[in-house]
Amino acid sequence: MNQELEKKSVNAIRAAKEDSTRPSFITVKTQIGYGCPAKQGKASAHGEPLGVDNGCIP
Repeated sequence: MNQELEKKSVNAIRAAKEDSTRPSFITVKTQIGYGCPAKQGKASAHGEPLGVDNGCIP
């Protein structure tokens, strides 16, 4: 996670905790297979092992 995104996330959580008069919802977006070029963004990341041989992060 880059530092700017991390800062925004921490600020969103802090703001949500400070306002106890209403519910909070923080949306988080993810990428399936992130860190594995052979599987990133592909449906095959759901049912197949990522594997070291695909250049994936161990």
